[in-house]
Amino acid sequence: RRIACLSGPLEFVVSRARVAGWRTALEKAGIAIADDWLLEGDFSAPVGHKLARRLLTSTDGITAIFASNDLLAIGALRAAAEPTSCL
Repeated sequence: RRIACLSGPLEFVVSRARVAGWRTALEKAGIAIADDWLLEGDFSAPVGHKLARRLLTSTDGITAIFASNDLLAIGALRAAAEPTSCL
């Protein structure tokens, strides 16, 4: 129920469209979106890793991450697989 979004650059139409889809899905599910659940970067695995680490070490209790592309998702998966002592 606390689903964050890793987005590509918001100046790209495709990034804005994917963020809009994430927002719409959460709103339809009755989930209020916190401002800090949306993190913007580029479409790369290292950035996905960095942003996911930020989410996973926050006190927000994020339960899921929507990644805007495969490379961001790969980076997020790498961060999630790390031992908690590395986070």
